[in-house]
Amino acid sequence: MIKGNKISFRPVQISDAEILCKWYNNGELMKHVGFNNGLNTSADKLSANIAKEVEDKDKNRSRRRFIVIENSTDMPIGEVSFGNLDLKNKSCDIGIKICVLDKQGMGYGYDALNTFLNYLFKTYNLHRIELDTLLENVRAQHLYEKVGFKRIGLKRDCWLDPQNCYRSAILMDILREEFIVKRIIRKN
Repeated sequence: MIKGNKISFRPVQISDAEILCKWYNNGELMKHVGFNNGLNTSADKLSANIAKEVEDKDKNRSRRRFIVIENSTDMPIGEVSFGNLDLKNKSCDIGIKICVLDKQGMGYGYDALNTFLNYLFKTYNLHRIELDTLLENVRAQHLYEKVGFKRIGLKRDCWLDPQNCYRSAILMDILREEFIVKRIIRKN
């Protein structure tokens, strides 16, 4: 388990399928990523996807998902993930979501993001980490900028959402040196 100040995270487990299904199907939660009615997925489908992740023991696989745990209660409150891990160019992209709505805006996302970046930069010796977020998701953009991410572009009409509306996204990144200056990589 990787520990931050307010949160910890651990690799996803098959037993997480139920809670992930609850979160993913919550339209109020998922509207910020373009799914106003949730994902309409099943625990069985998620279990099968998670089983594939769990069976893949390659430390350097290109994608990995983690469950964010609130330290004070040991309860799952969200998820973080990385994808497109490129060890040659020392980069990846990430995603983060605090999924318990009443835990949002309380510093958990900030701690989770800092802890996750620290883990990725140290574990994989990365140079650059990127993410994107919907143009209208200003709250997320504020968090990313607070941690040190820079806006590097706009992807116009890059995604057709379930309501058949094109959505644009802000592309952001952070370099290892910027993170070190902003946060100083922890020793643990």
